[in-house]
Amino acid sequence: MTLNTRSLAVAFVLALWIFCPFRAEARMVHGFDCILCHQSFDAADMPYMTYNLCLSCHYPGNGSTYQLTARNGGGSSNPVTGTFASGDASNAMGSYPAEGTPGDETSHYWAGSSDIVPAAGASAPADFLYNFGWSKEKITCSRCHDLHAKQNNPKLLRLGAGSSDAMCLDCHQDWNVTGNHGLTTHPMHANYPALAAANPDKFRAVPDNFGTNGDISLVDGTKVSCSSCHGVH
Repeated sequence: MTLNTRSLAVAFVLALWIFCPFRAEARMVHGFDCILCHQSFDAADMPYMTYNLCLSCHYPGNGSTYQLTARNGGGSSNPVTGTFASGDASNAMGSYPAEGTPGDETSHYWAGSSDIVPAAGASAPADFLYNFGWSKEKITCSRCHDLHAKQNNPKLLRLGAGSSDAMCLDCHQDWNVTGNHGLTTHPMHANYPALAAANPDKFRAVPDNFGTNGDISLVDGTKVSCSSCHGVH
């Protein structure tokens, strides 16, 4: 290839790079100005940081929208979705913070000061992705949710979209058991249809939710896992 031909080829590639459309990269869900969350806090703000920081936007009745920065699709805005009150955190273990008041308790216990709760089968997570800043050794919204995740991960899960049960089992490792006949915890089953087919006198072929009273389901259509029965929120 001559020098002139090579120059033309390079120019052609550059033209393609500049003018051809690229597949748009998924936008961050929290694509607004960093300062809305990254503020200055001291030790006295600890309870605020552990869960109320998120609730400063995600509270019931807040219909606000936040303008996206230019680098994250400026010109449009994100609405506030997924609203919670501080009393929505579970108090099943009787460990709700002294300054708080349990309310509907419809959500996972995300106001805790420690991630080790033997009665709940909870231990420190094995995956390092959980231990970020204020979430280290505590239960916070950001323990499970990646606040910088993009819209192809709509629940902002730290281990990626569709990883709810993997995340449950990372912290609740003591409850990840099989063949224990329900002793201390329900056994996990990777292939429930096969189990039911082999034991028709013991198991229903598919979960029976008794009409509309319940939403027990198999994960990926085959597995009995945490979210078969439990809703994190």
